[in-house]
Amino acid sequence: MLNSRNFKKIYYQLQDIDSQATAIHSILESLPFSLEFFHYELENESNTEVKNKLTEVYNHLILDKYPVVLQSFLRKDVLSLQTIFGHLSAFVFEHRPFETACKLDLFTNQLIQRINKRVIDNGSPEEILGEINYKITQSLIIDSSFIGHYDFYEVPRQHIVSQYTLGILILIIAEKLHLPIFGLPFIDKIVLCYTENYCTHSELVTENDILYYVVLGEKDITYTLEDLKLLAIIQEETLDFKAVLPQSTQRIVELWLEHLSQGNFDAKTKFNLSSIYQQIFSLAEEF
Repeated sequence: MLNSRNFKKIYYQLQDIDSQATAIHSILESLPFSLEFFHYELENESNTEVKNKLTEVYNHLILDKYPVVLQSFLRKDVLSLQTIFGHLSAFVFEHRPFETACKLDLFTNQLIQRINKRVIDNGSPEEILGEINYKITQSLIIDSSFIGHYDFYEVPRQHIVSQYTLGILILIIAEKLHLPIFGLPFIDKIVLCYTENYCTHSELVTENDILYYVVLGEKDITYTLEDLKLLAIIQEETLDFKAVLPQSTQRIVELWLEHLSQGNFDAKTKFNLSSIYQQIFSLAEEF
């Protein structure tokens, strides 16, 4: 089984032109975790010449094998949202994968630095949500009218983000801070679910575990499950588990792409997004 220790051998093979093809074959056989080990080694490479050379290998490998890479990601719900959306953003918006992933990591770390650690460690769920809303959401302009505001590579430069992509950023930050916040995606937005602290994975959450629902940056109104049930009764509607429980990473990816493909953009952009959506969705449906 591939781990960080035996990946070192593959990493050294990548540096030798004679053994590089063998190393790349080994990486493709062990997707997607081999790419995480590869990315980690590149981040920590002190030799600039080696880093530049292998970054080109990393980017070319992914760009050349994107369907295979995406299939491996969609099979593994255990991968972090940051890892998945770093690669997806590079694919959808045609950026270099390694640089895009690094930029997303840097940006989310910068946002985390704004948050009061004492509130995260000791605050109530309401206080934590309030801190995230004030320190992160209020520091970004929310605008869903331009395609670049969905692009995780461009958002750090512009400090403008779409409502849906903001929700993804918050989920990535929650993962990094080990906060029990998970995503409930809809076609028009992503709702954040704050659960009991013992919840560690979205698909293990039950109705009794949910404390609050919120769409940060929209109206910032916090709901409980009982609020939603009462609202459904008033509107003479029924709630099923898909409407109240957080969804898997794959489902979040699917609805983010569907939302993006249906955006109010120019005809050429919509055509390209629709093509990308169909390509990725066809892969998702295989699993």
